[in-house]
Amino acid sequence: MSEENAEFIGEKGPQRRYVSEQHSFRLTQISTSQKIQLLILTILALITREWEIDEPSTVVFDELVVGNSVNSYISHKITSDINPPAGKIIYAWIASLFNYTIPKLGFRPNASYVNADGNLLFPYTLLRTFSAVCGSSLVIFMYKTLRSSGVRHSIALFGGFLVLFENSIVVQSRFFFLDAPFLAAIAFAISSIKSGDSMRTFSRKWLACLFLSAISLGYTISLKTSGFFVLVWAFAVTIKQIWYMIGDLKVKKCTIWRFTVLKFMLYLVIPASIYIYFFFVHINLLTERGPAYEELSPEYQRSLINNHLEHVYKDVFYGSSITLRHYTTGNYLHSYDAKYKNGHQQVTLVEQFEDPLNRWFLEEAGTNPSTDLLVRNISIPSWGRVRLYHNGTEKHLRVDPDAKPPLSEQDYNREVTALGNNTWLGDDYTDLEVRIAPDYCKTNASKGRVQAIDTVFQLYSHRKGCFLLGTSKKLPEAWGHGQSEVLCIESPKFERSLWYIDSNEHPLFDETTPTVEFKKLSFWDKFVELNKLLFRTLASNKFDHPFMSKPKDWVMLNGGIPYYSEDNKFVYLFGNVITYHLVVLCVFCYALWQIFRLILWNPHKELRFSERTYKYEFHGLDYFLGYVINLIPYVLLDQTFFLFCYLPALYFGILLVGQTFELIVSKRPSIGYLFTCLWAIAVLLTFVKFSPLIFGLKWNKEDCMSLLLFSTWDNFCAAYKNE
Repeated sequence: MSEENAEFIGEKGPQRRYVSEQHSFRLTQISTSQKIQLLILTILALITREWEIDEPSTVVFDELVVGNSVNSYISHKITSDINPPAGKIIYAWIASLFNYTIPKLGFRPNASYVNADGNLLFPYTLLRTFSAVCGSSLVIFMYKTLRSSGVRHSIALFGGFLVLFENSIVVQSRFFFLDAPFLAAIAFAISSIKSGDSMRTFSRKWLACLFLSAISLGYTISLKTSGFFVLVWAFAVTIKQIWYMIGDLKVKKCTIWRFTVLKFMLYLVIPASIYIYFFFVHINLLTERGPAYEELSPEYQRSLINNHLEHVYKDVFYGSSITLRHYTTGNYLHSYDAKYKNGHQQVTLVEQFEDPLNRWFLEEAGTNPSTDLLVRNISIPSWGRVRLYHNGTEKHLRVDPDAKPPLSEQDYNREVTALGNNTWLGDDYTDLEVRIAPDYCKTNASKGRVQAIDTVFQLYSHRKGCFLLGTSKKLPEAWGHGQSEVLCIESPKFERSLWYIDSNEHPLFDETTPTVEFKKLSFWDKFVELNKLLFRTLASNKFDHPFMSKPKDWVMLNGGIPYYSEDNKFVYLFGNVITYHLVVLCVFCYALWQIFRLILWNPHKELRFSERTYKYEFHGLDYFLGYVINLIPYVLLDQTFFLFCYLPALYFGILLVGQTFELIVSKRPSIGYLFTCLWAIAVLLTFVKFSPLIFGLKWNKEDCMSLLLFSTWDNFCAAYKNE
């Protein structure tokens, strides 16, 4: 069997030499013995990922997130996450195929998948097996990609070998996380793109590869939000290829235009269609109130079964008992009998709707609430003044004249607290002016007076000259219970200072009182809202975690993540130190190579062409770009990240390792093959030595300590006891 591949030929141009691409069947002839060798490598990958996959029989790390999502899909309860829904939908579909149609397991850390009677509560081994198969497929995709890059069989096998015995990839493939199917989609996309690049443009095989690459890119962005980095990479290498085609004088301009339009169109339309399709499934499956309910707009909430908005009275009067919802976060204004560090009562934002401590009584500033507010309907106009009396703690919301907020301590910020008792009428610092934002209101009537749901407004303190503002900053668990900070600020971002009333009760309301009429949302309305929620949640994904890490820790492998620990058995996400350092070395060498070439480049000097070097530069640039594009965003973003975020970049790095070793072997075969064998032995020995951390085998502290090679590493051996 043979496959088409590209060769690069130095041609003489009108003024200087240029490089032209030609196609040949010579470079990638695959013999039966080579297929058998690849098959053996793939079987070994399945063995390493499937061996004792039923252990541990408890919920491990992110299986909690995926498992809860599976339960939500099975029970049709609305849920949301920082990632698109494709991965969780696929896992839910697999679970339902094996008769998991009623949620039997409440997912929590270390919960057992087997009950006291030995009955299986959740088909976890089947879901882990799917993940293992996805992880094993990386070996085939690695080999296929490298062969499409002009790499010989032995070096392509070496690339597959590195993936086979890469500790962190193996660990992630042994549990039903999103990472294994995500990496498989990435690997399939890269393989399809590189295979297509090696084929004759517009041939049937080229078109097939183009469609497959677009489909796999669609799955990539539908599995995890970081899949968009891979889509960016696909466009980047397409632009690079167009640039090289422009430099090839044998390629016609019309060919370049057709190539550009077709690739860009398919890379936009097909991935977008797949992404939208999974949200269509997500929206149609999740039709009941669930974990993400409080994060949705009132219109979306109203469309769900068991919602709380069946009868929301429209007109809001002084004397109404209300809940106030923050416009951008969707959380509720809340107070409770707990103190800031300075002793003042807390006013915060919470997600839960059904909390009685979210209820506030609307007083007219300067009046006695016990008089005529409850017997007369007095509307609240724009610029009307109110006081918010907290029903649960019998205190007034108050902008403190002196104190700074506990987290946002800038001079222009003011603390929002609750003060007083059921006899105190408040003071100037409790007065708030309602400023309706007409551009955000949903009806004409709601622009003139406050109405529940439809009127969006600011709350302004005249005494301190500031606006009530909700933030996503979390108060410490120790004294703030992880609730979000509320403050008063002079010049806020407009939308973050907006509020609306979510529920509305008054003694004079009866069955004849008008209620809110909710807009019926279309699929596109829901699609846009869910994506806004996804990216809003992603933007606020910053929290303290004992095992969080940064890119500088990943590239040198300074630490990992403990997944499971019991009875001297320990599962720890930790990479193969040899592979990690080899990737960094090859990335660094490629960067130096290109910098050196750029410094020495002279457009007036005749091009010295070497196909071996050119292949390294041409294909290596694709993998170098993939590594950088999948790593740099984590450097720039100030969020909470973990070691597994590095795996897509690591995969690109291993591809660059294969391309680098191909260059060495092509120039110095004996030295190249010696290096390849030595690195392979080192990788295998490292995998074997650290295998207790991969498979959760019994180990002891003394043996573990002997493998702590660097002082920068986490002391994961603390989980073991001396025998």
